[in-house]
Amino acid sequence: DLGKQFIEREGKQFDLRPGMQVVSEIRLGTRTVMDYLLSPIQRTV
Repeated sequence: DLGKQFIEREGKQFDLRPGMQVVSEIRLGTRTVMDYLLSPIQRTV
């Protein structure tokens, strides 16, 4: 929710303020590196 002025992580609340630097990670899926490497083989089987 972009309307919140805080983020919550592991039960702790952290205030967000203008000018703060943020590092974020966006998770798009749950495939492992092995899944990516083996997918061409799995499609042909």
